[in-house]
Amino acid sequence: MSESSNHVPLTAKTLAGLEQVLAAELATLGWTDLTTGIRVVHGLGDPEALYRANLWARTAISLLYPITTFRAESPEQLYDGAKAVNWPAIFNLKKTFAIRSSVRSVHFRHSQYASLKVKDAIADRFRDELGSRPNVDPKNPHIQIDLHIDREQVHISLDSSGESLFKRGYRTETGPAPLNEVLAAGMLLLAGYDGSMPFLDPMCGSGTLPIEAALISAGLPPGYLRQRYAFMSWKNFDRELWQRLRDEVPVPSEFPRVSITGGDKNVFVINKARKNLAALPLERYVRWVVGDFRQLETPEGQGIIVINPPYDERLEQERVKDFYRSIGDKLKRDFPGWTAWILSGHKLAIDQIGLAASTRLDLFNGGIECSYRKYLLH
Repeated sequence: MSESSNHVPLTAKTLAGLEQVLAAELATLGWTDLTTGIRVVHGLGDPEALYRANLWARTAISLLYPITTFRAESPEQLYDGAKAVNWPAIFNLKKTFAIRSSVRSVHFRHSQYASLKVKDAIADRFRDELGSRPNVDPKNPHIQIDLHIDREQVHISLDSSGESLFKRGYRTETGPAPLNEVLAAGMLLLAGYDGSMPFLDPMCGSGTLPIEAALISAGLPPGYLRQRYAFMSWKNFDRELWQRLRDEVPVPSEFPRVSITGGDKNVFVINKARKNLAALPLERYVRWVVGDFRQLETPEGQGIIVINPPYDERLEQERVKDFYRSIGDKLKRDFPGWTAWILSGHKLAIDQIGLAASTRLDLFNGGIECSYRKYLLH
């Protein structure tokens, strides 16, 4: 790992459907020569760009620093290629490490076995040079190593993030089927939300969408609460650079620019949403309301409404269709001039909204393939 300021290859992982959104974010954070793949963005950047993206990229799951690439058609070649890396120059004996692998190769049919060979190579490199080896911690390692094998091509990278970046640190309470924070941020950015317009999520559950909207409106990074990233355990960690980036984070205004409203008919999940927001200095940014959306009073002004209707496979199909029709009726009647976005895994039910969608995007909410649709309410 070079400590020069020259740009080196970097890789950012994300959720399916958010690749272009993440690329646009990374372009503002110092990454260059950006290309997208499936759930991944590749680019060039220096340490500052890597640190800054860990702090600020709202739609990144993890950020990788490639270490080595080589060909391997046998366990012995995989071991030799991994052992050729000067691991003691990257981290010290006191740091724990773990291997995370994804394998698509006829030569390595079991990802755990491939991980074991790389783990042995790293341990043996340390033992040969220092007479001892670092410990493995699969649950909470200091050093997270990413192993990707595609046919004969082996890619080994350092995961600079460590714990997934969707773990912002504010979620202390969850409701049923909570929305992933990265997905929520991606939905907002796809909707064109920049924090300057009123926002409403009338079925907010434990509050992920309103809280992500508040972070955007306040100009705070998604990593505002995070204290630990894996890159802090690297030998070349630049503590002064990281402190400078942290010092650049603005102090949020005590007075919000616009209204952000989170609503739900379940008072218990609204209380969970309040507790989650309380972890951030943004309690004035979100107004919480309890009630059924179909009876909800329309907020003043015109803005963006994003709805992720509750998903319940036990509901009868006709009841689901009726529910979606009532959402469409409410939007048509009470939200003229607003822009509505709806995320739904019910492909048939969402057609019952009764409005023409101007945009249709495919996203995944957990393992559920969803349609994310935009409606201009005239």
